[in-house]
Amino acid sequence: MRETALRVLVYVAAGCVGAFPAFFVVFNAIFTDAGSPIERIATFILTIVAYAVLGMAFGLFSSAASWVLGFWISFPAIVIVAWYSARETGRLLLHLSYVGLAVGSAIVGARAGSWYRALRRGRTHS
Repeated sequence: MRETALRVLVYVAAGCVGAFPAFFVVFNAIFTDAGSPIERIATFILTIVAYAVLGMAFGLFSSAASWVLGFWISFPAIVIVAWYSARETGRLLLHLSYVGLAVGSAIVGARAGSWYRALRRGRTHS
């Protein structure tokens, strides 16, 4: 029972923390018009870094599956982009690319964090 409650708390925390880059990075990137391709690439990189760092942090401190953590971290971005895409359908491919980057980098980051946690635990026992 306690394990389940803790896991739910981790998922809720991941969603709450994931709301910050969802709004300030992803929504800002799709709402504003980028002035140049360099600015668009910079927002792609910022999205990857933000979600990968959050994924690593949650993967390092949680024993949940990395794909589940990645999903919950990026869930606010999915919701915001789906809401905005319903209103502006002209740039759907761009919107989907931001969702893909957010979900993918959060999952990869969570996997890297859980891998490092396992590696660190293995070294402490030897």
